[in-house]
Amino acid sequence: QFLQKVDWTEPWIIGLLLFHFLVTVGVVLLYKAQAFTCQTALFGFLLILACLAETLNEYGATHWRLFAGHPYFDSNGFFISCIFSVPIVINCLLIIVSWLWSTWKLMIRLKRVQARTASKQQKQTTGANSKHKRE
Repeated sequence: QFLQKVDWTEPWIIGLLLFHFLVTVGVVLLYKAQAFTCQTALFGFLLILACLAETLNEYGATHWRLFAGHPYFDSNGFFISCIFSVPIVINCLLIIVSWLWSTWKLMIRLKRVQARTASKQQKQTTGANSKHKRE
């Protein structure tokens, strides 16, 4: 019912959907590039936008005639939450999952290096002890 009432051809809605699409593509590309600093900056920017949702909803409720064909913005913020905040939060969750995944892979690499180092040290110690026993 809600989705049927929205005029998806309005330019500002199309622009907002395009923004969310580009942000999602950016999240994926930054993950693949392992650009942690850029991911962090994007994460902060998205959180700021999510915090501004209430202010944007109030502005939209007051000035909707300037850019929209229908008064989508209500006092509960349902519309702004669905079309603005939820996609932002999903992208933030994708960034957090990518951080956790990268951390997990890094810890596995670290443990493998530690295991190899410990194995080499044990072989060296065992080899040195056997030389002393022969003498």
